[in-house]
Amino acid sequence: MNACLPFFFGVDQSFDSACLDDPGKAVADGFRALFPSGASLKNNGSVAVCVGSRGIASLPKLVRATLDALQALSLEPFIVPAMGSHGGATPEGQIRILRDLGVTEASMGVEVISSLAVTDIKKIPDGPTARFSSDALAADYVVPVCRVKEHTVLTGDIQSGLCKMIVIGCAKDTGALEYHRHDITRVLLPSAEAVIQVVPFLCGVAVVENAYDRICELRVVKPEDFVSTDRELLVLAKKKLARLPFLILDALILDEIGKNISGSGADLNVIGKWRRDGGPRVPDYQVHAALDLTDASHGNATGIGFMDIISERLLRKIDVKATFVNSLTSGYFRSCRIPMYMEDDKAVLETILNSLPDRNNAAMARIINTLKLERFWATAKALESLPGGNFKIDRKGQKPCFDKEGRLLPFL
Repeated sequence: MNACLPFFFGVDQSFDSACLDDPGKAVADGFRALFPSGASLKNNGSVAVCVGSRGIASLPKLVRATLDALQALSLEPFIVPAMGSHGGATPEGQIRILRDLGVTEASMGVEVISSLAVTDIKKIPDGPTARFSSDALAADYVVPVCRVKEHTVLTGDIQSGLCKMIVIGCAKDTGALEYHRHDITRVLLPSAEAVIQVVPFLCGVAVVENAYDRICELRVVKPEDFVSTDRELLVLAKKKLARLPFLILDALILDEIGKNISGSGADLNVIGKWRRDGGPRVPDYQVHAALDLTDASHGNATGIGFMDIISERLLRKIDVKATFVNSLTSGYFRSCRIPMYMEDDKAVLETILNSLPDRNNAAMARIINTLKLERFWATAKALESLPGGNFKIDRKGQKPCFDKEGRLLPFL
């Protein structure tokens, strides 16, 4: 069978690699600039540090540096999960997600307080009721730690960042469920403004990562600057996002999808937002195939509905309850639909090739996941449309090979 499979060629693409040499020092410097010696803060005041579920490769280091900076101000921080309904919408599940991300009581040296209790803040006109974690509100101060980036669903000049974390992440499952019943793009800003007026925010820590998952920009900002910081850093984040250089493909093979990769399993900004909401098919990848679900997803396969074909091993990893809870919260049921599945990776690839007019002239690409795009593999037909740029192509082609269980082996 391998004789009928296409050759794939490794391609390295270069992105802007500028990054902060020492993010921890940047956090410390940011706190010192915002709170110089003699700053009027409550001695031994408690601080709820709100930490999300994904999106920051340097999360443990960033959270640890934030805790150290707060303790240097004679404050007493603790950690509160700020991840909406993730973790199966259970306190234990959210602690488990933080643990898998390297954020634990042992590693951070502070308590992690996890519950789903929320307090109503304000009813937003023609919108939801803004809510906030009761555990966080019980503290003297609150500090959200987040990454600003382009969202897979939201549009506009405020997407993932400080505002979304304090409005949806900190609203736990109850608030997240209600928000997703509304046009989040429309209600996000008024909700954030309402929350900022009530919650005792000390500051916020916001970062942007480059295409190599390194922090390239870091801000420690006052609550009155949350909105403007989100707007400014989103412009930078869009420029830094790694993408594939193809506008059209017959098929894209993803070795894995997962909640730790994107809220939609695979970043729709990479594979095409039209797969969720329709609209212009840019980029236009005809078939999407996913072969595995990351262990860090804990069975949450939200976004599986954006795939066209999957393997049975991925199917077997799905925790239906966790996936349904997440999809119900988002209000987007299509994201949890089960696509066609095949017995193994070999059958997935054969099914794709057999669906094409000319399997010997297929424009296909393979990636590990949508976070790792500095190296990908593409067929000769796909490479014909490769634009000019910083690409290094390995002209020694590789044919797909499989283990005895039919799993696609990694390319070099």
